[in-house]
Amino acid sequence: RVLFRSQPYELIRGIAIKVLRALCYLNEHQLIHCDLSCSNILFRRDGQLALIDFGLSCFEGSDLCMEVQTLSYRSPEVLLEIPYTGKIDMWSFGCLLGFLYKGRPIFKGKDEHDHLLAIMEVLGIPEVEIIDKSPLRYMYFDKDYKPRSIDKKGYKERVPGSKPLETVLEGAEESFLDFVKKCLIYDP
Repeated sequence: RVLFRSQPYELIRGIAIKVLRALCYLNEHQLIHCDLSCSNILFRRDGQLALIDFGLSCFEGSDLCMEVQTLSYRSPEVLLEIPYTGKIDMWSFGCLLGFLYKGRPIFKGKDEHDHLLAIMEVLGIPEVEIIDKSPLRYMYFDKDYKPRSIDKKGYKERVPGSKPLETVLEGAEESFLDFVKKCLIYDP
């Protein structure tokens, strides 16, 4: 079942531990889930949970598909079409924790471009070295590495770094906030 309201820390911690154990298992077998989200966690009556929907998963080192991850959980390397590893699951895990805390996605874009701008609104602009790896660099950034805005009706202006994670996860315990920050980094 998908959760739509914020959850207490005890529940978030219990879910986090179980999901991390599953991610460790996948990592040991060099498997990338590629679609970790609340929708792909099955909560059982006995208190256990299971990761489900491995339809987009792949093995590390195999041909990578860039049409992976639910948009609200999508990592910058996937958005920028940079070759990725299982660390994209850790990005999604950070988004999952934020979702459980807030009851809604912490990054919400109308499309991939808007989603990348939503990430930058919170985390600032990625390092030049990361941007330079992207074959989509000029779609999302100008020649001076300034993010291109979306000039369409219904899209809001997003200013990089204007909405720190502390604001997005307002009231979060410092240790929780620090842990989520460590999951949501541009260069994993």
